[in-house]
Amino acid sequence: MPPNRGRPRTWAGCTTGRSTTRTVTAGNCWPTTRPPWATALLPPRGDVGGGHRTRTHRDGRGLGLRDPHPHGYEYDNGARVDVTRLDTTWAGAAGALVSTGEDLNRFFTALLAGKLVAPTQLAEMRRDTEPLTNRPAGMDYGLGLARLAVPCETQVWGHGGSIPGFRTYAGVTATGRAVTVVADQRPTDAASAAALQHVFDAAVCAGA
Repeated sequence: MPPNRGRPRTWAGCTTGRSTTRTVTAGNCWPTTRPPWATALLPPRGDVGGGHRTRTHRDGRGLGLRDPHPHGYEYDNGARVDVTRLDTTWAGAAGALVSTGEDLNRFFTALLAGKLVAPTQLAEMRRDTEPLTNRPAGMDYGLGLARLAVPCETQVWGHGGSIPGFRTYAGVTATGRAVTVVADQRPTDAASAAALQHVFDAAVCAGA
């Protein structure tokens, strides 16, 4: 995003901010993107007990995904092309982790249940949320955590994301219902974005 040289009057999501934060914390806290709590939630060997074996990992400059995996697509000069073989390390802390819907659900469930950070830290993440001007309507952003608007009477906290070939919505309701929706192509217009949002809303509200 271009620099805002005036006094900011609105809020906007910015991947540069996440990457910069990672650079600062890496030099002062830990040498990789993986913080201490990540080892407890997603051990390096992948065995987290209870029969669950995580498939979350950091892209090590490989162009392939671990099988099985979906394929992601983008349009290039009007033709739909497979862009699955992508080095995501350029995204750094803003998107270089490769994960699954199941692991994302486990992460957000544990985070919102207070199992990953102290209560005061979780409260800060959800305090003074502001609407983002460059994100879908109804997304209020806190500190690395967003309050997502849905049509039913429930509160949802989580985060979305996109990288060439994929678009994700993920969140957890106040009752603990966790939902992750992934599309194998980023929306190209308002209609496709609304359709994806509708799928997420329906999945969330089915348990309301």
